[in-house]
Amino acid sequence: AQKEGGGIHCSSSNPVIEGCSFENCSTKYLYGGGISCSKSSPIVTFCKFTQCISAKDGGAIYRDDKSLPKIMYPSYVNCKPNNTNFDVDDSSTKKKGMFF
Repeated sequence: AQKEGGGIHCSSSNPVIEGCSFENCSTKYLYGGGISCSKSSPIVTFCKFTQCISAKDGGAIYRDDKSLPKIMYPSYVNCKPNNTNFDVDDSSTKKKGMFF
């Protein structure tokens, strides 16, 4: 995607996303390589995120301050913002695989 949500961009919606695989998803300019949430509260269960890269925050998943996604039983492999070496398991920075 050019801007937000390389796999899915949720905008003012509350979808249920279950059992999906997001592989090699990316954004060219902004947020959420796998999923980006804007004024949305999706339910995401049993999803796998592999090699999801964003230009800015949220390699796997990004949410804005008006979103409250419910994420259960995820799997993350090498998801990160494009401009850092931090992955989703690195708690030393806010700019990581999942940005909230």
